[in-house]
Amino acid sequence: MSKRTVDSYALNAYAKLGGRGRLDACVKAVRLGVITVPEQTKHTPDGRREVLLTKCQKGVLELVASGLSRKEVARILKIETTTVGFHLYNIAERLQTINCVQAVRTAIRLGLISGNALTQKDFTE
Repeated sequence: MSKRTVDSYALNAYAKLGGRGRLDACVKAVRLGVITVPEQTKHTPDGRREVLLTKCQKGVLELVASGLSRKEVARILKIETTTVGFHLYNIAERLQTINCVQAVRTAIRLGLISGNALTQKDFTE
């Protein structure tokens, strides 16, 4: 499909939704339930944003926090190294950080992982 075709479909969708532009049309589409956005955060009673990580993401992050490399994490969890990288990318996105170090610090500050994860663990099998 060409870019021109995609743009044409998009313009028609915007017009049908009555939006003044892309963002307005997207907001209306979400409100109408035409598209859904997966919820990655929830809010605490005091209005703060609470970040949610999956059990697997927390496990990966704790292992990384303990000083293990991606390769070592992959071996322990019996997954591919690229999968570890994928999890770390998603974690950084959810925590709005740019690298693993910031992700670990932010996760500890938010209480998503314990500060004890920073101590080297013995993961021998």
